[in-house]
Amino acid sequence: MTPEQIIDAVISNRPQPGWGVFNYNYKYAISRIAGRLFFPILFIPAVYIFLMNLENSRETYLILAAFMGSFSLASLISIIPVVMELLNSKSNFIVFSYEGVVKSFKGKTEYFPYDCITRLRFTNPYGAGTPGIARNKYQYLDFTDARNNKLVNLAKNRIFGPPENIYNLLLTKLPAEQTGTSSRTYSNYSNFFNH
Repeated sequence: MTPEQIIDAVISNRPQPGWGVFNYNYKYAISRIAGRLFFPILFIPAVYIFLMNLENSRETYLILAAFMGSFSLASLISIIPVVMELLNSKSNFIVFSYEGVVKSFKGKTEYFPYDCITRLRFTNPYGAGTPGIARNKYQYLDFTDARNNKLVNLAKNRIFGPPENIYNLLLTKLPAEQTGTSSRTYSNYSNFFNH
């Protein structure tokens, strides 16, 4: 089957037995939107009250209008990528078929045969100085595509659910020589999340 046929089968709720399907996480997307709106909703009234207590002049109102307008616009712009994900959410999947991994995200479908997946690893885009609780929340699951030696992000944060679940399923699909051992699981890598 082609990657497009695999995605069509999942969309029409006809996946084959043995496929692993990770759906787009709606709750995570909604929480991202709420998080990006939370601070503007609290911060703008606080700035308004502060500036109104200074003095009632035309300059104060202009500063207030410019600040609130730019802050609101920046908040709305930061929501656009998440809204675009939600609009394509019916076709956002990671599918583990018999031959390889199919990732369909934001209208783009990618296929990676299992024998081309090398150097599977968790990464933290925020660096080692990030507090442990943040590292648990912000984690990427990356691998290198052996066909072109390109770094591929398979799962970002919790967009398709917990990355450790995706990691464990992928380990069961990869040949043992690519993983070192076929029994390696996420629990062996818990130190990554606890430091």
